[in-house]
Amino acid sequence: MAAIRRRGSKWQARVKRDGRSIEKSFLTKADALRWARTVEADIERGVFRPRGESSQMSLQAALERYGREVTPQKRGANIEYCRIRTLKAHPLAQRTLASIRASDVAAYRDERKHAGKAASTLAKELGLVSSIFKIAIAEWGMDDLSNPVVGVKKPRQPHGRQRRLLPGEEELLLQSFSYAGKNSTDRPKVSANQWVHPIVIIAIETAMRRGEILSLRWEHIDLAKRVAHLPMTKNGTSRDVPLSLRAVQTFHSLPRSIDGRVFPISANAFKLSYQRGLKRARRRYLEDASTPDLNMFADLRFHDLRHEATSRLASNFEAHELAKVTGHKDLKMLLTYFHPRAEELARKLG
Repeated sequence: MAAIRRRGSKWQARVKRDGRSIEKSFLTKADALRWARTVEADIERGVFRPRGESSQMSLQAALERYGREVTPQKRGANIEYCRIRTLKAHPLAQRTLASIRASDVAAYRDERKHAGKAASTLAKELGLVSSIFKIAIAEWGMDDLSNPVVGVKKPRQPHGRQRRLLPGEEELLLQSFSYAGKNSTDRPKVSANQWVHPIVIIAIETAMRRGEILSLRWEHIDLAKRVAHLPMTKNGTSRDVPLSLRAVQTFHSLPRSIDGRVFPISANAFKLSYQRGLKRARRRYLEDASTPDLNMFADLRFHDLRHEATSRLASNFEAHELAKVTGHKDLKMLLTYFHPRAEELARKLG
């Protein structure tokens, strides 16, 4: 018969059978009773296996170990550290790995969903928890564990974005990023950062990701052959990107930085400058247009320029060639970035 008793802020369950005593503490009495019944049933059937480290290690400790041993090997380590901090701050992190069930993970998912978190954010957080359990089972010697994320329904992902530049958006956007020099008196209308304007052009002309553009180095750019080499991309492989004449002219116009970087600007500085320029462009458009289109510059993200570039490049390359240019590993993923307008397709019909 199991004994359940209160010890401080927790409930302790103790099961004695055949001279063996197994103890475990829980946050609630219901969890303690449920565990005790399961242990007793397993002992009766002769399948009980005492848990080892998994009943001692908390999810918080597992997150910390995972952050030390696994995350540093990933290209997106900085972003994953943010997810680790988020999970460590949640009460679920205080639970031991062995005590976390699928219902607990589902409750965490629903709580985050009600807090307004995007489906993609939830999927990545659940993916992190699942990875931790997989590593614990396969590499940390906790083969008595089961992965509670496996049985949890994943949030339904929204359809991919299809935002492309509207007529006139490119010209006005580039105007708002024009750089007139440090001593310009026209600062409210132009950018205080000289790198954003050329970065936007390169994005539209090449379909490169923001991180790829910001990591460009002069030794990897051959303007004579019109090729930019990316030694390491998001997919973990290298890529050669063909350059249009406009892209080549843009590179020619840039000053050279002593550190060899093409664009000596941090990701955060670029993000802030881009957001300010986007607001300038929308404000100027609304002031000048007699009958403004409210969709102009609305929810225009920098990554949408990759969609725009991919759709433009599709008129010059076959699908397998386009995938090499953009760095997509399969055509299915490539199609999420290819958004031809109906009028463009109609022109091809003749």
